[in-house]
Amino acid sequence: MYKFLKIIINLILRSFWGLKIEGKQNIPQSEGFILLLDRGRFLECLALEAAISRRIYWAVSHLKCRHPVFKWLLLKFGCFFLDTEIPDTEGFRSAFTVLNREGIIAFYPPELTRGIGLFCLRSAKNFLPAVCLRQNTRPRFKVFFGQVYNLEEYREAIVNVEIVNGIIQHIKDLIAELKE
Repeated sequence: MYKFLKIIINLILRSFWGLKIEGKQNIPQSEGFILLLDRGRFLECLALEAAISRRIYWAVSHLKCRHPVFKWLLLKFGCFFLDTEIPDTEGFRSAFTVLNREGIIAFYPPELTRGIGLFCLRSAKNFLPAVCLRQNTRPRFKVFFGQVYNLEEYREAIVNVEIVNGIIQHIKDLIAELKE
């Protein structure tokens, strides 16, 4: 079902709105990584799905899915729920499993909270900053991928608020550079 929907998303986005991708060579082709976005509007998330050939596993904030039917649909498409404000043991465990199986994790909505910063540090996996811009001219969507950033140096670090806040600020700076 996921592959079928991905084909439909690609056809619609590319046919009706157009999609331009820059930095595609920066996307890891075989290893697991964390995709960190600049914003999380629904159409931008679909554009990112179209821009990356591999499957993206979306960690969705439980606050965004209160309707039971919508929640059921997301679960059918492989999404899982995560409380990004606190260390969510079950949600983090699901995300670590995806990364260890060489998958791609993206957060929706992508607000950079301490929970996401802590997850990035604890995973010690690479992250890829991405920006999706909508414009009034064709192509309507432009997706920019930055350089992969490796967090391996933090694998054995004693994590504290200062380190987490530093990582969050660094991610924000990388995303801001992509927007320029």
